[in-house]
Amino acid sequence: MFNSHDTIVALASARGRGSISIIRVSGKDSIDLVNQCFKDKNLTTVDGNTIHFGYIIDQEKMIDQVLVAVYKEPQSYTGENSVEITCHANPLIIDNIINILINKGARLARPGEFTFRAFMNDKMNLTQAEAVAELVSTKSLQGVRNSLRQLHGELHNRLDEILNEINDIRSMLEAVLDFPEEDETLIVKEGHISERLENIETVVQKLSDSYNHAKILSGSISVTIIGKTNVGKSTLMNAILGEDRVITSHIPGTTRDIIHEDIIIDDIHFKLIDTAGLRDSFDDIELKGIERTKAKIEISDILLWVIDHTEKWPSKLFNQIETIIKGETNKIIIVLNKSDLKTNSRLENEIKKSGISTVHTSALSGKGIQKLKSTILEKIVNESQKISDDLIITNLRQKKILDKVKLHIRQARKIIEKRGGYEFASIDLREISEIMGEISGETTTEDILDRIFSNFCIGK
Repeated sequence: MFNSHDTIVALASARGRGSISIIRVSGKDSIDLVNQCFKDKNLTTVDGNTIHFGYIIDQEKMIDQVLVAVYKEPQSYTGENSVEITCHANPLIIDNIINILINKGARLARPGEFTFRAFMNDKMNLTQAEAVAELVSTKSLQGVRNSLRQLHGELHNRLDEILNEINDIRSMLEAVLDFPEEDETLIVKEGHISERLENIETVVQKLSDSYNHAKILSGSISVTIIGKTNVGKSTLMNAILGEDRVITSHIPGTTRDIIHEDIIIDDIHFKLIDTAGLRDSFDDIELKGIERTKAKIEISDILLWVIDHTEKWPSKLFNQIETIIKGETNKIIIVLNKSDLKTNSRLENEIKKSGISTVHTSALSGKGIQKLKSTILEKIVNESQKISDDLIITNLRQKKILDKVKLHIRQARKIIEKRGGYEFASIDLREISEIMGEISGETTTEDILDRIFSNFCIGK
């Protein structure tokens, strides 16, 4: 587990080309350590939440011109004394400043250690800490908004409402047990306890089910382009992306491996995947590409099945694809490519029989590409609209805990309805208090905390 009493330092911004970078320092001695290498002002005497211009020096040698933000406990991200150094984004400068601070007594922070300290110092609960990680990694604007709502405490507040209702019901049951001379059946009936538990179960179920929409927020919706060789799959991918990213050729089998690219359509992030053409091949390398294509077909969310509009209906290939996806043809969009050439009318009739969504395109000219993007969006737009105003849990750990809570609520409700002993129902409700403490971090073990924060990036 982390040592929360020393001073830590790390780069808080991303490495790479840019104009500025931010180095974060936190711990009781952080202000004093930075002050030892800061020229032009005594940082130990300045007010908290202030920014100061000066120079980082090492043995009278100037290292960089910087801005230094000073935060004094508890008014900081971590709840302890902290300093953020804004320097120029040259890796040589960044590493030099960090090494100077380490030589003066700081140590390099571990992944997630700054947010861990914020959690330990009651600056945020565990749901908010996990929202920080989601906020950094999410690839959609909806995901950003959802993470900000959790960081603001909405999920914690909603869980508190559930827990308060559970505790109120438990208090009522325990009152019945403490005063057995009262008519317990009447008390429980008048309290509408079974109905209240059913309502709570519905709320918990909805929150748990919201995890099913996490893919939309995380940007992990995969759109895989499939079809025979030489039907224009790679050309179509370039047309969707709006630039030439994939090598194209009239020679069949040019694409022999899986190619991934990211695209955003109406604020929703998709992973666009080009695949090797499906055909009978005797080329060992191409065969491996085809096997990878089949694997992608199985796990993809949307399939763009590209068909040459001038050819006949590839019924054998259709049956193969249908077998691979186990009949889930609702995730297929048929792309009738080369529609600007002389087309096969019989092909149209065969496709109509399949009932699958169809878009006519010419990947070379760009005709129909906007319509194709709209059709891709339509495949998930209902789900997207469904979640737009709801709070979504994007964390599997939280979902598993909510499923346990739901199970205990259901058990308590059945006991009450069957009058099987209110003390047993009370035990289930008491268990819920312990379980829900795991979500907020009140009753979470060190192993779980270590696992959660180790998934953070260094500097966060």
